[in-house]
Amino acid sequence: MDLLKSLNESKEIALTKTDNTTKIDEIKLLLEKKQYDLVIQEIEIILEQFPHDLNSLYLLAETHANIGEYETAINYCKAAIKIGHLSLKFYYLMNQIYEEEKEFEQAKKILN
Repeated sequence: MDLLKSLNESKEIALTKTDNTTKIDEIKLLLEKKQYDLVIQEIEIILEQFPHDLNSLYLLAETHANIGEYETAINYCKAAIKIGHLSLKFYYLMNQIYEEEKEFEQAKKILN
């Protein structure tokens, strides 16, 4: 009986993650429409349930970069790298931010 309960809970989690993927797609559309406040609000809701979701962290970092909150964006990138250090998109985003801020030495370090 415990095995059945465990399987049912696993299905619920899988459905939740599928719903999360759908929600991420919706958030990407909001980002394209430059509705940054809504993007941040929606991602924070996802991160309450899935604090290690790299897609959400990336969108949050990207959104903060788009509104000029570079330090916040870099902090989200660094947090994500601690979770999934092989996610190259975070390094690339930090490189772009450092270049935007004309911190070329930092930008170079990120890619090395």
